[in-house]
Amino acid sequence: MESPQDFDLDEDVLLKVLIYCDAYTLLTVSRVNKFFFRITHTKSLWLALCANLVSTYLLDEGQSDDLENCSTAEIIQTVKRLVCGPQSWSDGSPVPKLSRKLSIDIEIPHFGMLVTMVQLLPGGRYIVVHRLCLRLECWNLATRQCVWTRSLPELYAQPFRVQMVDGGKAVLFLLFPVSLNTRVIHIVRVSLATGFSEDLFSMPCPVHADDCRNLVFFGDFFAITLRIRGWVVLLVNWSEERCILFNSNAITSAPASALSAGHFFLADVKFHNTSSIPQLFIYPLKDLPVADWQATSSIGLQSRNFKTTQASPVDILSVTAWHGAPPSLYLTVHESPLRRGCLKITMNISGQAPRPVSEETTFLTRLQHKLRPPTPQFVDTSMLAVFFTSQSPHFRVELARWRTVIPSVFQRNHDLSHGGYNVHPDTGEIRDVDPQRQRDEASWMSSIRSNCESFYISTSGALTMLEDTIVTVEYYV
Repeated sequence: MESPQDFDLDEDVLLKVLIYCDAYTLLTVSRVNKFFFRITHTKSLWLALCANLVSTYLLDEGQSDDLENCSTAEIIQTVKRLVCGPQSWSDGSPVPKLSRKLSIDIEIPHFGMLVTMVQLLPGGRYIVVHRLCLRLECWNLATRQCVWTRSLPELYAQPFRVQMVDGGKAVLFLLFPVSLNTRVIHIVRVSLATGFSEDLFSMPCPVHADDCRNLVFFGDFFAITLRIRGWVVLLVNWSEERCILFNSNAITSAPASALSAGHFFLADVKFHNTSSIPQLFIYPLKDLPVADWQATSSIGLQSRNFKTTQASPVDILSVTAWHGAPPSLYLTVHESPLRRGCLKITMNISGQAPRPVSEETTFLTRLQHKLRPPTPQFVDTSMLAVFFTSQSPHFRVELARWRTVIPSVFQRNHDLSHGGYNVHPDTGEIRDVDPQRQRDEASWMSSIRSNCESFYISTSGALTMLEDTIVTVEYYV
């Protein structure tokens, strides 16, 4: 079948059908024959696909502004960079190749200039600035104007989490302040056109929680890990003002959590003899027992008489055993730019673990080690596991690959791009940490900007840097 005459549908009708397909479907259909290869490589299909990626905040506007003037092959490469990362970041590329650069001066006269954090918002049109003078700001990259500010009553241990709403016209901020006297979680909606903001939700935190971490925010839900006698994870449906508690098996290491549309993911540690086994638990949100939900106004944690859910996970996946001190766990969830409804889940297990003994030793050395075992050397180590979800025929999560990295590549910065890259927050070293690329060691390039004060990498792979009062956003090919 090489011509449209072999089909009952005209090419125009086929194009109208294919325009609703994701990249995975288009690439699969293109392998049928030459006719379908030509049809699926129509430029209008890939422009529509990129427009859909922009509307779901998977593709930044800074990556898609000039696609009308690009060929179909160049547009496909843009989608490929979302999945695999920039080609110039891969092995063998001596210097990263810059495709676009945006800069903005965030200096405000008569204000404290020290900035502790900058972050590019999903979609790539706005940045958020957190100043040490207890001030949170949102800036428009195109107009170089500050569109919203909020004075913070206190220092924030985990400053904020964000999600875009209303087609990119507004943003929701989840603010988690930490004070010696009171802790109140706020959700604030900010109109990016007018700068008008309103508080949608507030909830006091448990007063007996002496530690909190791993704040995640998605849709109508957010979750946070708390230590109240032991570790628990608090999942909150803020739109309905109710919450549910998950217990943890871990004693010294905190569990981590993540959210997606319809599912809650919990990473925890199961102890077995002298080792720890990291596990991923999957809970459908609609299947959580109704009786286990509590009103946020009467959560009952202040009296320590809290109730944890007995919900059973729909699936449990285990990673290889971790030998060493109980590790720290982190979860990141990325929606797939290739396949609609599918997720890439990365579990980062970090901590002190014994350095593996080299197998390249002489017989005499091996005999000496057998008679007198050497003292193990504990080093900072990361173990990364990647899981993929599938929606057909049922929601299913599978462990794709895992690997151990020495030394650890996650010092204080656990942000990952979908392509599997991490950036050092101080030096700007870009590290390739994706287990799928099957490297024994983490590979990284030299610092992009050694004189910058902080670095941030977004899901789309954009690199945000701060130097004095200048914030720069860079995209690479």
